[in-house]
Amino acid sequence: MKIAKFNTTKWDEGLEAWKEILKYRKEKKQPSASQMKYFELYIEYLEALKSARSEGKFIVVHSTSIPAEIFAAMDVTPVVAVGTCFAISQCIKDFKTTLEAAKDYGITNELCSAHRNILGHTLMGWLPKPNAIVDIGCGCDAFANSLKITADLYDAPHYHVDAPQRYSQEAVKYLANEFKNLINFLEDKTGRKFDWEKLQEGIRHSEKMIELSKEVRELRKAVPSPMDNRRSWETNWINWFFSGSQQGVDYWTILRDELKERVAQGRSAYPEVKERFRLLELYMAPAHYLKAYEWLQRDYGVNVVSEVLIHYEEFEMDLDKPLESLALRWFKGPLWSALSGQADVMVELAVKEAKELKADGAIWWDNFSCRQAGVIKLVIDALAERVGIPCARINCDITDPSYTTEEAMKKDLLDFLEVMEIRKELVKC
Repeated sequence: MKIAKFNTTKWDEGLEAWKEILKYRKEKKQPSASQMKYFELYIEYLEALKSARSEGKFIVVHSTSIPAEIFAAMDVTPVVAVGTCFAISQCIKDFKTTLEAAKDYGITNELCSAHRNILGHTLMGWLPKPNAIVDIGCGCDAFANSLKITADLYDAPHYHVDAPQRYSQEAVKYLANEFKNLINFLEDKTGRKFDWEKLQEGIRHSEKMIELSKEVRELRKAVPSPMDNRRSWETNWINWFFSGSQQGVDYWTILRDELKERVAQGRSAYPEVKERFRLLELYMAPAHYLKAYEWLQRDYGVNVVSEVLIHYEEFEMDLDKPLESLALRWFKGPLWSALSGQADVMVELAVKEAKELKADGAIWWDNFSCRQAGVIKLVIDALAERVGIPCARINCDITDPSYTTEEAMKKDLLDFLEVMEIRKELVKC
């Protein structure tokens, strides 16, 4: 089976919806500078894709965490499959069509809905036809399969980056060589030479983004914690789209400065609300229900102070070894520093973050179709035994809004707040 008919109307509708959301927030919501920048950059990213389609530029659809610096130095237009397919479905308020298309094709509900959604966009012919598809399978092995199917259905050239499961010096060298092979693949398909100087420039920007993100983490230690709860996953998506770019540096600078001002004023994102609880997030929140974070923060004084998956370990990048630097960031940066290798890596990271950020509790968004979530018991036990904090387990699906209701998730969250309130009163006694 090959997809012969393509209709990007839905993606164009999604882009226009993003613009309307930004307009609405400007007029009605009094958004912070960082929130404004987030929407502006998302729109810029989708606009670049629309222009690339109309101008016949080389387009690469790829999985998350493949370094954007490589695509920038190759002068191709990248499309992060998960982030863009989800964003379009969310903006046009239609997950049903794509998820049902994947189901009809034979993809079961046990596969992560984020990847079922990608396949649905492919099967419907909504995903703009790329000139090449690149994926990488490690930690989340679904990436290695969903885009392979997309490549087959779209009859597009495909390259798979083979990432080792565990960090070591040999693994860094191996992954760096895989990135070199990816560059060779792109040079062959585009007929252009790779710009190594531009890659070094990207590394410089990446270093600055990491430095700024660490400053933001330190600022979040303040009481009350200064950051909007939903900013965290937005920063992760900015890293996916704009790593190693001036846009990424600008975003992180705006966010850092915003938080510095709040800390200096001794206030949170909602200055009229007293901080009651500080939460550690152990897994990805449902992307379609991030407003729950606003509700918790605005109405109940709950500040999410750290996310285990969005974390940088200590490492240094080397301009003279750019590909090894990108490989090292893969192992030491967001997502894969926690999800790759053995479960005790995530356990130790959760304990460390809970202690340093003074968390009162933890929240686990239990995405039933994600195999990585199987480590939950080890993490919950460690937090209870070594830090003395409880964990809420919220039944959900990361992308599929039909899996459970917002009311059910809200009830689980309120029940957990009641548990933490009781614990607080017992401590006083």
